[in-house]
Amino acid sequence: ARRPLNAVLNALLFPGLGQLYNREQEKGLGILGAAAVAAIVLLSVVMPYVSASFTLGSPNASEARRESAQAVVDGTSAGQWLLVIICGLIYVALYAWGIFDAWKHAHSETQQALGVR
Repeated sequence: ARRPLNAVLNALLFPGLGQLYNREQEKGLGILGAAAVAAIVLLSVVMPYVSASFTLGSPNASEARRESAQAVVDGTSAGQWLLVIICGLIYVALYAWGIFDAWKHAHSETQQALGVR
């Protein structure tokens, strides 16, 4: 039987790892893949924006770097921010559900091993 605490600790590291710990490979890989895609899409918009914002706030940045950074900030559309929000919500939902599901599966497996309903 799998220990519920270990399942939760694995799920806290990254969505899907708790399911992999519980030997639910297909479910775990599905959650892991979906969470990875959501995180990559989210970071592909956020990281350039954050980097450009720091460049704009830096007193030592050259004029060419400032212009480039301003173009990144100005070029980030409302659609991109909507995508960030959607991917963020998907990631949080997968994270929370992954933790609960990993605990629930490990707990029910432990109860079955002990003969408890």
